[in-house]
Amino acid sequence: MIFIFLLLGIADSANNELLYPYGITRDSTSDILYIADYLNHRIMGYEPSNNTGFVVAGSNGPGLNNTQLNFPIAVYFDSPSKSLIIVNIASNNIVG
Repeated sequence: MIFIFLLLGIADSANNELLYPYGITRDSTSDILYIADYLNHRIMGYEPSNNTGFVVAGSNGPGLNNTQLNFPIAVYFDSPSKSLIIVNIASNNIVG
């Protein structure tokens, strides 16, 4: 299945808006598309045919706490473990 959708609106922090999206990955089982939303410090998830996403990780401002991301630049979905691996560039770490 080819996953195509359009995010409407301006670049911002609402769930249908992204601010410098960098990384993208897809769960082939659920067809959820995951996007690293760099300047919003979050990972967003989008289901097929729905341009309003949901926050998967972060979205609590930049930082080092377990509820924060710090400029996520890449995201990878690991099928065997059903988990996301996030490159958290400004914190110099990988979050999984």
